[in-house]
Amino acid sequence: MIVNKYTVKNTYLGRFDYGADLHLSIEQFIISNNIKMGTIQLIGAVQKANLGYYNPQTTQYESIAIDKQLEIASGIGNISMRDGQPMAHVHLTVSDNTGRCYAGHLLEGNIIFVSEFIITELDGPIMERKADSSTGVTLWSD
Repeated sequence: MIVNKYTVKNTYLGRFDYGADLHLSIEQFIISNNIKMGTIQLIGAVQKANLGYYNPQTTQYESIAIDKQLEIASGIGNISMRDGQPMAHVHLTVSDNTGRCYAGHLLEGNIIFVSEFIITELDGPIMERKADSSTGVTLWSD
C-alpha cells in the first residue's frame, strides 16, 4: 500500500471551450499551471466520446468510440507525474438520450459541447507513475 497526506494548495473552477478536445484541454491546463498533484471533477456534455478500456490480456487500452451527443454524468480523476510531466488520469461516465451509460478512461477524441471543471491542486509528496510489473498498468510507485 502507498499512502501520502496532502493539503489543498489551490482550487480552480472553470469551463473548457466548446469544440475542444477534453483530454487535451485538461493536459494543457495542468501543464500551464504547473500542477503536479491534484484531483479533477468534470460535468457537462460531449459532442462525441472516446473512452478506453484496459485489456489485461493485451496490456493495451481499447477505444470505445461513441459518435453522438452525450451527457457527462461523472468525470473524476487525479493528477500526478509521469516521465517528468504532469499527467491527468481521468475516468468518464457519459449517458445518451435514453439514459444508457458508457464509461472508461478519458482518451483523446472527446469533443466538448460544455464542460465545467473543478481541479484541486494538492501540496505534498509528488507521486510518479511507472509501469507496474504485475499488471502492466502505469501506477503510482514508491
